[in-house]
Amino acid sequence: MRHQNGKDVWIITPQYFTNKFNAYLLSDVGIDSIPIVSITLNKLISNDGCLKGSPNGDLIANANVLYSSIFKFDNVTGKLSDYLQLPIQSSYGVEFSPDQSKIYFTNSDRFKTCFVNQYNLNALSTNEIINSKVVIGTYEGCCGSTLQIGPDRKIYVAHVLNKYIGVIQSPNQLGISCNYIDSSIFLNKVCTYGLPNFINDYYLKKTVNTNNLVHYSARNIIIWPNPISKSSFLHIKSLNYKISRIHFVEAHSANAYVFNNIDDLEMIINISVFNYGVYYIVIYNELNQAEFSKLVIL
Repeated sequence: MRHQNGKDVWIITPQYFTNKFNAYLLSDVGIDSIPIVSITLNKLISNDGCLKGSPNGDLIANANVLYSSIFKFDNVTGKLSDYLQLPIQSSYGVEFSPDQSKIYFTNSDRFKTCFVNQYNLNALSTNEIINSKVVIGTYEGCCGSTLQIGPDRKIYVAHVLNKYIGVIQSPNQLGISCNYIDSSIFLNKVCTYGLPNFINDYYLKKTVNTNNLVHYSARNIIIWPNPISKSSFLHIKSLNYKISRIHFVEAHSANAYVFNNIDDLEMIINISVFNYGVYYIVIYNELNQAEFSKLVIL
């Protein structure tokens, strides 16, 4: 979970088989070895299930074999506090929708069927949130699996011991309107333990200001390669007007790289000084028209 300063990160882990959570602060000087300890109402936290933070950093959800919980989180102090418990057992995966209006859990009947469940966090009371549960899909399996939002703001559902991944196409929508498609992506290999657990605000923040800009067709600009490694050179070519300036803005922070006074149809950029991650590129032509693209640096 990201700290309120937008730079540091909280690493949160339960003290298994207790009712406590530890939050370790990771900064540019390393990990603070003394955790912030939160004591919750959970009677027993098992060693099976995922933790996931909300996009705006104020909630943390814990999928659990015994029962699942949602906690409020103070991203300044690292403290968790009780919010609500959900009567969903044998749960493993959890993910928030991009707008944080919905939360999804996977669970199983421990025999042959897994369920993808949605709860409406915009319901008026905790009881109504609990009662808002909708099973949006099922798949074969002996245990629930991980959920992870992607850069396209869709939620991907791993199928444990299966060669497919399901996709929640519109996770902000209520109920079956979220459009869960089972067996959407064929892997050709078995997904054993599921998907990695990323900080999801990497994909949900966009700091580019698009006000008062005139857009022109994406056919006018060619960018290659994309994705690109830090050891490579990025090529940007205009097929129409000359490029006047280029702005690179990191998707998860306010960091920006600006190139001015270019006045050419093509530019080659050494990106070795860039951070790894996802960038939004704003390319201005000589008429002050702007085109937007996305770049991934690996």
